[in-house]
Amino acid sequence: MTRAAALLVALLAAAPAQAATQVEDVVDAAAAVGGVTLEFASGARAAGLAEAQTASSSGVTALGWNPAGLAGTRGFAAAMTYEALPAGDVFDNVALACGWPSFAVGAELGFLNYANEISRDSTSVSQGELVLSDVVIRAGAAVRADALFGREAAVGATLEVLGGTFEVVGGRGVPKSAAGLGALVRANPRLSLGLSLVHQGISALKDGPAAVRGGAAYTVLDPVLLCGDLGYRLSDGAIEAALAVEWSPVRALHLRAGYHLRGGTTGPGGLTGLAAGLGVRLAMFALDYSVQPFGRFGEAHRVSVEFSRI
Repeated sequence: MTRAAALLVALLAAAPAQAATQVEDVVDAAAAVGGVTLEFASGARAAGLAEAQTASSSGVTALGWNPAGLAGTRGFAAAMTYEALPAGDVFDNVALACGWPSFAVGAELGFLNYANEISRDSTSVSQGELVLSDVVIRAGAAVRADALFGREAAVGATLEVLGGTFEVVGGRGVPKSAAGLGALVRANPRLSLGLSLVHQGISALKDGPAAVRGGAAYTVLDPVLLCGDLGYRLSDGAIEAALAVEWSPVRALHLRAGYHLRGGTTGPGGLTGLAAGLGVRLAMFALDYSVQPFGRFGEAHRVSVEFSRI
């Protein structure tokens, strides 16, 4: 979400200027925001780790980060995510997954609702209310691939459909689709490696999120996990990097912090890129929270609840 929210804040910050010119300009901006929406995925743990998820995502919330992580699901699992973004925008997500010893399947439904603006033509005449709202549907599967890699491993794939990109003066965005692939390998008991090709097929969108990412997760000591990602965005050639740590002072409590560097865009300043969070896990339930600052625009707060039953 750090990558997506940073660009979203930048785009919406320019919305008053765009709304004061022509409707076509606003529609172009809406289309750009729509592509970014695909980067919003399930779970507050991911946000608290600055999205360093390519090698550390697992279970029901993995589908939007690295679909191979879905193989970590055992039995039935569900997750609900709510995020309050700067400027009054809101993200909601529901994820479901079922896992067996050799494979798992999952799906997500996400909504991103933006604060509304009044669109105007070149003479500043009101053209009505500009409504930006996106719906993202994901479905995917992962299978164990131990025989292929000679060690504990999994591969996965996902299909995404983005609809309802914008509505202004009765117009609607055209639904778009994308696909993703991922792989996870446990190199040794402490080190996991991941590779993902995410949101492929929409790189024609302005600043579209199609990207290739590699990551590693290393358990330094039993209560400390270090994870990092390095990515290349196909739309503009920008390099992205994230580094995070998760510390579990007791078995049920997890404290997180990280930093995400997003190349190719100018952020809102301040502490943008930092992330922090915590999680509590008790039996079949997990509650996670994260916060991310966006300079003068405020903070993004995300909460998620997970349930799993083997």
